[in-house]
Amino acid sequence: MSDLNRNAKAIILRLAPWLREAAQDLVLFGTILFCLVFLISFPSHELSRMSFNEKAPESIPSSVPSGRLFVIEGLPDSYELRLNNRRLTPLYENVNFLGAVGISQRNFVTLTGFYRTRNRAKANWFQRFLFVQEVSGFSKKIEVSPKLEIRKASNLRLPSSVWNKLENAEEKRKKFERKIMRDVLNNFTHLKEFNCWYPPLQSKTTSVFGKARILPNGRHYFHSGLDLRARNNTPIRSMGDGVVVLADKMIVSGGTIVIDHGGGLFSRYFHMNDIEVEEGTHILRGQQIGLSGSTGRVNGPHLHWEVIWKGLAVDPLEAINEWKKICG
Repeated sequence: MSDLNRNAKAIILRLAPWLREAAQDLVLFGTILFCLVFLISFPSHELSRMSFNEKAPESIPSSVPSGRLFVIEGLPDSYELRLNNRRLTPLYENVNFLGAVGISQRNFVTLTGFYRTRNRAKANWFQRFLFVQEVSGFSKKIEVSPKLEIRKASNLRLPSSVWNKLENAEEKRKKFERKIMRDVLNNFTHLKEFNCWYPPLQSKTTSVFGKARILPNGRHYFHSGLDLRARNNTPIRSMGDGVVVLADKMIVSGGTIVIDHGGGLFSRYFHMNDIEVEEGTHILRGQQIGLSGSTGRVNGPHLHWEVIWKGLAVDPLEAINEWKKICG
């Protein structure tokens, strides 16, 4: 048995150099083959060129006010539109598109529209097999007008007890809540519902959208929603069909409900005394979701109501008017 083991070891020792050389040759051959396939399949400069020399369609607005939704109509379904890298929401099988200008945008935003075409004329046999695409389209600057002015800010009146409570709140908790909200608003779902929207409460506006404010610590900001007068425990209803993606008590916004309406569209309801829905629940337009209150950073009971498109706050009442073009 020992002689057999010795013979096997001797054979392995004789074959070892050959096996090492064979393995090295195999690795080299595989590397060369991979490089050749990569070079053949990689599109040339001509085929991968992106051109934006086409004329922008007339349906694209030349200016949009700060904090406003807008609809672009009549473009073919082959287009993809982006506004400052945010993809516009396709509507009605991509024939119409929905976008928005935020409340703190600069003087202009850039809208690009492009489509992909299959071009085999300058492709080799392998590229033809892969259906190499070219990208072409248009680019247009949209003026933001009128703009909101932060220099017209007014002091936000808060009871000292409320402000001291907020200032002394754990900073880690506030950062954690901001991250939760960012994650919720960045999770875009497909737009399925096209029913019209209605305000969550028929009441007087006590603070308009976009109003510039100054906090007691000197920080300036724009009011990102609409404040509606509401006594404590007034029923609040969803402005449209959607799914509840956040229902919790938070430091600044108090009792908070966020509803996902699809396509990057969300509605937010702040300072609630009572939350009557759970996360993951499908909500119908007009369904009661809770009771108004004075929780969080407030100077009295009211409802703070917001409409968000892909992270950009827009005027809720103007959003409802613009949405009427879609819901029919």
